[in-house]
Amino acid sequence: MSPAPSVGIVAVNYNSAAFVGEFAESLRPVRYPNFRLIVVDSASTDGSADELARLVPDAVLLRSDENLGTAAGNNRGIAYCLEHAFDYVLLLNNDTVLTEDFLERLVAAAGERTLAVPKILYYYDRRLISTHAGDFDWRRGVFRHTFHGRPDSPAASTPRELETASFCCALVPAAAFREVGLLDERFFMYYEETDWLRQARDRGYRLLYRPEAVIYHRESASSGPPGAGWMTPFKHHPQPPLPGEEALVLAGCLRPLHRLLPGRAAGLPGAVPRAAATPAGAGPGARCPGLLSWAHGPYRGGGRPVSWEPVC
Repeated sequence: MSPAPSVGIVAVNYNSAAFVGEFAESLRPVRYPNFRLIVVDSASTDGSADELARLVPDAVLLRSDENLGTAAGNNRGIAYCLEHAFDYVLLLNNDTVLTEDFLERLVAAAGERTLAVPKILYYYDRRLISTHAGDFDWRRGVFRHTFHGRPDSPAASTPRELETASFCCALVPAAAFREVGLLDERFFMYYEETDWLRQARDRGYRLLYRPEAVIYHRESASSGPPGAGWMTPFKHHPQPPLPGEEALVLAGCLRPLHRLLPGRAAGLPGAVPRAAATPAGAGPGARCPGLLSWAHGPYRGGGRPVSWEPVC
């Protein structure tokens, strides 16, 4: 019998002392026989990195002297997995609690050109789904056909193929990162997986939702309390765009198209709006990526970005 494929579990850590103990404890009974935890610590100051090293003695601890964010932090762990020839990379948030069979079920569903994600339930109310696994509207920049925030149900327990999913927990064949490349680090936190998964699917990779694999997620433990609203503005889109106010996602990157209405931006609480620059050639069909930016502190609006920064 061939050995079980090797899995490098990449977990980015940032001041997570409040919950890494439970994360590490839930890792111990995981039945899959061939995995290793790779912790990328982003300059934590609360002792959480040392606590993880103590609780999981065989873990690899990669320390950074700055807060790398999610994309760059995951990239450092992915690069380690590629260098050490792991068969799969499991991107995993450390504010999760795991079930003992989740990993073997994901590996059984994955393949050379197939990624697999589990059913993710809220840690604090395990009757509710906590994952944006489904489709993505590339015109408005919003998730579609997900079960996020809804009660667990037979529909949420049916395997299916997806357009996109959260990298809160995602099993990816290592070869996919060699072919597609690493995550775009211009996305400091959030939407880096949306961007990368589109590129992977454009190259023929499949993304499967496997609800028989289950984990529990605190959600937003690194960025704020659940429902804060600012950390994922495109998930909170209260109304359709007004005429001429559009945000397209082209080539996998969020970017501006023409303008953002200044009067609406000025009405956002806590916002200090700036003029949204339009890069040369921007318009329908232009392939100029851009990143959502916050003019002042964390975004606290109810569903609209304050400004855009062209990066082309």
